[in-house]
This record gives sequence, C-alpha cells and structure tokens, in this order.
Amino acid sequence: MFSSDEIRDLPPVISGPRFATYLRVTNNDVDHALALYQWNLEISAAFIVPLQVCEVAARNGVVEAIKKVHGPNWPWSNGFIRSLPVPKKAYHYNPQNNLRDVAARQPTTGKVVAELNFAFWERCSRSAKITAFGFPMETSMPHSRAFLTQHPFPRPVRPPSTHC
Repeated sequence: MFSSDEIRDLPPVISGPRFATYLRVTNNDVDHALALYQWNLEISAAFIVPLQVCEVAARNGVVEAIKKVHGPNWPWSNGFIRSLPVPKKAYHYNPQNNLRDVAARQPTTGKVVAELNFAFWERCSRSAKITAFGFPMETSMPHSRAFLTQHPFPRPVRPPSTHC
C-alpha cells in the first residue's frame, strides 16, 4: 500500500477537490481514501489498452472511408473540411477548426490522423453523420451502422486516467 510519507504527501499532489471526493465516500478516512484512489488507478490501467485499441480501430475505419471519398490528402480538402459539422455554439468543440489547426502543423496525412483527438473521430463516426458525409462506411467497417446504432460512442464518459 502507501508508506506514511506517501499518505502525508499524496493528498495535496492529487489536488484538494479531487481527493475530497475520495474522502467524502470514505467518511474522511485518509487511508481508505488513498486505497480507493489506488483502486481507481488500477481500474483505469486495466481499461486503457482495450480502449486504445478500440479508438485506433474506429479511427482507422473512419480514415479508410474518408480516403475513399476525398482521397489520400483529405485533411487539406476544403470539400471534406466543409462537410464536417459546425457547432451551434462558438464555445463547443469544432471539428473543422480542429482539423485545420492540426493539418496546418503536420506534413502528412498519417501525422494528422495521429494528432486529431478522439472527439474528432467520434463526430465522424456518429451514425447520423455517416450518411451526411457520404462515407462508404460499410466497406471500411462492415456492420458499423448497426453497431453504432446499438452502441453509440460514450461521449460523456471519460476514463479516469484522462482527468489529469
């Protein structure tokens, strides 16, 4: 478990508000709160590899579909960029801006793909958008429409490991 020094030093490192959540559910027992925090870390670690594989598989399927319609240089295709959704509010995530920013900094499609965030791929993968974009998703990702209808991306859920 944790040493006495770690028990003393970890709570402020974790951050007051974050550690307060653990203290609240353990009735202010620091040892139990740290044990719960460690358990949370272990659960996060167990999910990170499968989540990464799923993210890469979904991303690569979407990339193949985009390439079939917009060609290998799709990150710089104005037609593709304009086909991306525009948020209703200026402060919402904007996939057009995200792609423009990343493509301006990266020299190749592969590097753009690697740098785009999960939100970009999630927006491109929504079943309602697949038809709007005209992506041939069925050839790149067989059964994707049925899968995405039954199992939509868990947008509001983030693994605890992303809460840095």
